[in-house]
Amino acid sequence: MEKIGNTHITEYISAAGEGKHCVRFCTSWSTHPEDVDTLIRDIAAL
Repeated sequence: MEKIGNTHITEYISAAGEGKHCVRFCTSWSTHPEDVDTLIRDIAAL
């Protein structure tokens, strides 16, 4: 969470069991498609 939270807006929701966690990634109407692509890439790299 700390890694991705340094570059993207996130909110920790709760533990999801078995070492997994639920988080929310925040975007808006003004989020650029390139920013979404970067977020997807960063999540895949975790």
